[in-house]
Amino acid sequence: MDHNPTCDNLPHIPRWGLTQGSRMDDLDNCHVFYSLSLPSAERLFQKNRNRFDLLDEHVQSVRRSILRKKGLLWKVADGEEKLAKEKQLNADRQKDWTAACERSNRELKAARDEVVKVKAEKAKESQEYERLFAARKRRKLSRRRILLPWRKLLKSRSLRIRR
Repeated sequence: MDHNPTCDNLPHIPRWGLTQGSRMDDLDNCHVFYSLSLPSAERLFQKNRNRFDLLDEHVQSVRRSILRKKGLLWKVADGEEKLAKEKQLNADRQKDWTAACERSNRELKAARDEVVKVKAEKAKESQEYERLFAARKRRKLSRRRILLPWRKLLKSRSLRIRR
Protein backbone atom coordinates (compact mmCIF):
# COMPACT_ATOMS: atom_id res chain seq x y z
CA MET A 1 0.00 0.00 0.00
CA ASP A 2 1.41 3.40 -0.96
CA HIS A 3 1.76 6.05 1.69
CA ASN A 4 1.79 9.83 1.84
CA PRO A 5 5.40 10.95 2.48
CA THR A 6 4.21 13.84 4.65
CA CYS A 7 2.32 11.50 6.89
CA ASP A 8 3.83 8.03 7.06
CA ASN A 9 0.99 6.51 9.09
CA LEU A 10 -1.82 7.45 6.71
CA PRO A 11 -2.51 5.66 3.42
CA HIS A 12 -2.56 7.66 0.18
CA ILE A 13 -6.06 8.72 -0.78
CA PRO A 14 -6.37 10.50 -4.14
CA ARG A 15 -8.29 13.84 -3.95
CA TRP A 16 -10.26 14.32 -7.11
CA GLY A 17 -13.72 15.27 -8.14
CA LEU A 18 -14.19 12.30 -10.45
CA THR A 19 -17.32 10.22 -10.05
CA GLN A 20 -18.28 6.79 -11.28
CA GLY A 21 -19.92 8.33 -14.36
CA SER A 22 -16.85 10.40 -15.31
CA ARG A 23 -15.45 9.59 -18.76
CA MET A 24 -11.81 9.75 -19.83
CA ASP A 25 -12.63 11.52 -23.09
CA ASP A 26 -12.32 14.87 -21.36
CA LEU A 27 -8.75 16.22 -21.09
CA ASP A 28 -9.37 17.76 -17.68
CA ASN A 29 -10.66 14.48 -16.26
CA CYS A 30 -7.59 12.67 -17.62
CA HIS A 31 -5.24 15.30 -16.18
CA VAL A 32 -6.91 15.15 -12.78
CA PHE A 33 -6.91 11.34 -12.76
CA TYR A 34 -3.25 10.98 -13.69
CA SER A 35 -1.97 13.82 -11.57
CA LEU A 36 -3.82 12.79 -8.42
CA SER A 37 -3.81 9.01 -8.74
CA LEU A 38 -0.12 8.74 -7.83
CA PRO A 39 1.23 9.58 -4.40
CA SER A 40 2.82 13.02 -4.16
CA ALA A 41 6.32 11.54 -3.58
CA GLU A 42 6.04 9.58 -6.85
CA ARG A 43 4.75 12.67 -8.67
CA LEU A 44 7.70 14.67 -7.34
CA PHE A 45 10.14 11.89 -8.30
CA GLN A 46 8.74 11.65 -11.82
CA LYS A 47 8.72 15.44 -12.21
CA ASN A 48 12.42 15.65 -11.31
CA ARG A 49 13.49 12.82 -13.65
CA ASN A 50 15.38 13.65 -16.81
CA ARG A 51 12.99 13.29 -19.75
CA PHE A 52 15.80 12.14 -22.07
CA ASP A 53 16.59 9.29 -19.67
CA LEU A 54 12.91 8.33 -19.64
CA LEU A 55 12.80 8.42 -23.42
CA ASP A 56 16.00 6.38 -23.62
CA GLU A 57 14.61 3.79 -21.17
CA HIS A 58 11.41 3.63 -23.19
CA VAL A 59 13.33 3.18 -26.46
CA GLN A 60 15.48 0.46 -24.89
CA SER A 61 12.39 -1.29 -23.55
CA VAL A 62 10.70 -1.15 -26.95
CA ARG A 63 13.93 -2.36 -28.63
CA ARG A 64 14.15 -5.34 -26.23
CA SER A 65 10.50 -6.14 -26.87
CA ILE A 66 11.02 -6.00 -30.63
CA LEU A 67 14.14 -8.15 -30.39
CA ARG A 68 12.25 -10.68 -28.28
CA LYS A 69 9.49 -10.81 -30.88
CA LYS A 70 12.01 -10.97 -33.71
CA GLY A 71 13.87 -13.71 -31.85
CA LEU A 72 10.65 -15.65 -31.51
CA LEU A 73 9.88 -15.11 -35.18
CA TRP A 74 13.38 -16.27 -36.10
CA LYS A 75 12.98 -19.32 -33.90
CA VAL A 76 9.63 -20.08 -35.52
CA ALA A 77 11.10 -19.59 -39.01
CA ASP A 78 14.09 -21.75 -38.09
CA GLY A 79 11.77 -24.39 -36.66
CA GLU A 80 9.61 -24.31 -39.80
CA GLU A 81 12.73 -24.65 -41.95
CA LYS A 82 13.94 -27.60 -39.87
CA LEU A 83 10.48 -29.15 -40.07
CA ALA A 84 10.43 -28.78 -43.85
CA LYS A 85 13.90 -30.38 -44.06
CA GLU A 86 12.80 -33.24 -41.79
CA LYS A 87 9.65 -33.77 -43.88
CA GLN A 88 11.75 -33.88 -47.05
CA LEU A 89 14.24 -36.23 -45.40
CA ASN A 90 11.40 -38.48 -44.23
CA ALA A 91 9.87 -38.42 -47.72
CA ASP A 92 13.26 -39.39 -49.21
CA ARG A 93 13.67 -42.13 -46.61
CA GLN A 94 10.17 -43.37 -47.37
CA LYS A 95 10.99 -43.50 -51.10
CA ASP A 96 14.24 -45.35 -50.35
CA TRP A 97 12.38 -47.72 -48.03
CA THR A 98 9.71 -48.37 -50.65
CA ALA A 99 12.36 -48.99 -53.31
CA ALA A 100 14.25 -51.34 -50.97
CA CYS A 101 11.04 -53.23 -50.14
CA GLU A 102 10.15 -53.56 -53.81
CA ARG A 103 13.68 -54.78 -54.61
CA SER A 104 13.56 -57.23 -51.69
CA ASN A 105 10.13 -58.45 -52.79
CA ARG A 106 11.41 -58.99 -56.35
CA GLU A 107 14.44 -60.89 -55.02
CA LEU A 108 12.25 -63.02 -52.73
CA LYS A 109 9.84 -63.76 -55.59
CA ALA A 110 12.75 -64.73 -57.84
CA ALA A 111 14.13 -66.97 -55.06
CA ARG A 112 10.68 -68.55 -54.53
CA ASP A 113 10.32 -69.13 -58.26
CA GLU A 114 13.80 -70.71 -58.31
CA VAL A 115 12.86 -72.96 -55.38
CA VAL A 116 9.65 -74.01 -57.12
CA LYS A 117 11.61 -74.68 -60.31
CA VAL A 118 14.23 -76.73 -58.46
CA LYS A 119 11.50 -78.70 -56.63
CA ALA A 120 9.79 -79.41 -59.94
CA GLU A 121 13.10 -80.55 -61.48
CA LYS A 122 13.82 -82.68 -58.41
CA ALA A 123 10.38 -84.26 -58.58
CA LYS A 124 10.84 -84.92 -62.31
CA GLU A 125 14.31 -86.42 -61.75
CA SER A 126 13.01 -88.42 -58.81
CA GLN A 127 10.22 -89.83 -60.97
CA GLU A 128 12.72 -90.60 -63.71
CA TYR A 129 14.99 -92.31 -61.19
CA GLU A 130 12.08 -94.32 -59.80
CA ARG A 131 11.07 -95.30 -63.35
CA LEU A 132 14.64 -96.32 -64.24
CA PHE A 133 15.07 -98.14 -60.93
CA ALA A 134 11.81 -100.02 -61.46
CA ALA A 135 12.81 -100.87 -65.04
CA ARG A 136 16.22 -102.13 -63.87
CA LYS A 137 14.56 -104.18 -61.17
CA ARG A 138 12.16 -105.67 -63.72
CA ARG A 139 15.08 -106.48 -66.02
CA LYS A 140 16.94 -108.13 -63.18
CA LEU A 141 13.86 -110.12 -62.26
CA SER A 142 13.23 -111.06 -65.83
CA ARG A 143 16.89 -112.13 -66.24
CA ARG A 144 16.66 -114.16 -63.09
CA ARG A 145 13.52 -115.83 -64.35
CA ILE A 146 15.21 -116.58 -67.62
CA LEU A 147 18.55 -117.55 -66.13
CA LEU A 148 17.26 -119.41 -63.12
CA PRO A 149 16.32 -122.55 -64.99
CA TRP A 150 19.59 -122.41 -66.86
CA ARG A 151 21.54 -121.97 -63.70
CA LYS A 152 19.77 -124.85 -62.11
CA LEU A 153 20.51 -126.90 -65.14
CA LEU A 154 24.13 -125.85 -65.16
CA LYS A 155 24.43 -126.51 -61.45
CA SER A 156 22.99 -129.91 -61.77
CA ARG A 157 25.27 -130.74 -64.69
CA SER A 158 28.30 -129.35 -62.99
CA LEU A 159 27.48 -131.43 -59.97
CA ARG A 160 27.18 -134.53 -62.09
CA ILE A 161 30.41 -133.87 -63.81
CA ARG A 162 32.27 -133.36 -60.58
CA ARG A 163 30.94 -136.51 -59.04
